[in-house]
Amino acid sequence: MNHGARWRRFAPLLVGAGALLCLLAAWAFAPVKSATAGETLEVVLVDASDSCRRTRPGWARNVERRLVERAARAREQGHSFAVFAFGADVVRWFGPARAEEFRFDPAWATTQMRTDATRTAEAVEAARRLAAQVQARAQVLLIGDDARSDEEDRQALARLEAEGGAFEFELVSPAELCDVALGEVRRPRELEAGAPLSLRIEYDVGEPRPAKLEAHALVVDARGERSLTFPLSTSAVAERLDFGPAAAGTTRITVTLAAAGDPIPENDSATVLVRTVRDLAVSLVATPQRRSAAEALARGWSALGLSVTLEADAAGLPRLQDTDVLVSLDLPPSSFDVERMEPFLRNGGGWICCGTAVLGNELVSAPRSTAAQWLPLELDDGDEERDVLLVVDVSGSMSGPEFDRVRNAAIQLGGAARPLDRVILRLFTDQLSRPYDLGFGGDRTRDDERARILMRLRPPGGPTDLVRTLEELVDEREASERKALLFLLTDGRDESRHSGAAERARIAIERLGAARTRTVTLVSGADPDFEFLRNLDAPQSAAEL
Repeated sequence: MNHGARWRRFAPLLVGAGALLCLLAAWAFAPVKSATAGETLEVVLVDASDSCRRTRPGWARNVERRLVERAARAREQGHSFAVFAFGADVVRWFGPARAEEFRFDPAWATTQMRTDATRTAEAVEAARRLAAQVQARAQVLLIGDDARSDEEDRQALARLEAEGGAFEFELVSPAELCDVALGEVRRPRELEAGAPLSLRIEYDVGEPRPAKLEAHALVVDARGERSLTFPLSTSAVAERLDFGPAAAGTTRITVTLAAAGDPIPENDSATVLVRTVRDLAVSLVATPQRRSAAEALARGWSALGLSVTLEADAAGLPRLQDTDVLVSLDLPPSSFDVERMEPFLRNGGGWICCGTAVLGNELVSAPRSTAAQWLPLELDDGDEERDVLLVVDVSGSMSGPEFDRVRNAAIQLGGAARPLDRVILRLFTDQLSRPYDLGFGGDRTRDDERARILMRLRPPGGPTDLVRTLEELVDEREASERKALLFLLTDGRDESRHSGAAERARIAIERLGAARTRTVTLVSGADPDFEFLRNLDAPQSAAEL
């Protein structure tokens, strides 16, 4: 058999198969180019917040028309297309895909999402990230009711434009129903009893303007409860509300705007507290052995203008409702009535508990069964190493003398901590800084070195994201096997606008406790948010700490 002739007969087939395999290999190993690489992605951001949607009964119809028009334009220009809706959440409705594939789904108008806020910056950021993922230039259109922007919005737009993106705004349609909104309520933090009490409210009447606008105020003070109504101008942006002489004690005022036809009453109300000042009231109680020392303290404090009451014993203490500070000398916490002490301390009363011996014995034995459970102190005489964290809020005005005090406190903390304690400083605004290791405690010879480290630090300023900071600390402490004591210096004014911020902060504190991290909150600032700070007051485990 002539084998050569046989192979020559199949040669054309083999050559064709080889060519086909080469083409397949070239296709398989060639660089894959994104379907939208170098192209333009048109992204429409639809404002679905209450303030936009509920003031326009025809909102869904107008949005559908705008989206269909925009998709047609994108199809003509050969652009890809995507749609996001946003309120307090950001939800993707469509894309990225070819514009000719777009069809408006009526179910989108009833999508389950939080709509009680307008998170424009987060929507712009979602569009920017999507364009980056598909390697396309973002061309963003926001269809909403307000072209105004805050600093967070401007930063998001700057990031979009820095990556070659473009942004434009279109009004979805004129509002058909009025939407008044109560802005800031300015009030005196404190004033003397009998002094004129007034609030200044800032408000936005929006468009269309209501025919009539009023402020209803519910006032609760020592005189009882009363309701007042104030007529407001629909052309002004601020008004003063006068309530007459302030009653002694705390006055609680709830202001609610009332406008006929307003479909969004949720943003029309706010509550403030105003306290009248008086001489600082101090209750002083001591053991018989310390009675003479207590009398000397009472004389000295009275000379300074304090109102001092010297009590016979702990059992005879009054209900403490008129006391600002309780000072006890050499009395164990167990001698105080828990049911009497708890409301006093929970409502802002101060307790200076003096006496190392009796205090130490009770803290070691059973602190959670006595009033000692509210003392921000527990003895730790073990031999386990521990991290001591000083976490400082450096947003806003924390500069100059304010930050100098932080530096000095960090230096003193480094020298006062136990030799087994590693002292670490962390700063935060809307982000948590890297750790600044100040070494182990108890070594005063390192104060100069600590000072040099701290002098190089500069507070960055900016908004406060306390919730994010706490959750980052939770992640770090849960990954560590070391015990920790965390001093949190803050005014509690969280500016993150996170949904459920107070509950998230409370959960974070509980998780820190479970991770063997005791948190002690040190209040700072001229106007602390005590209501939010109460969420940082979680019980800790004495056995662990």
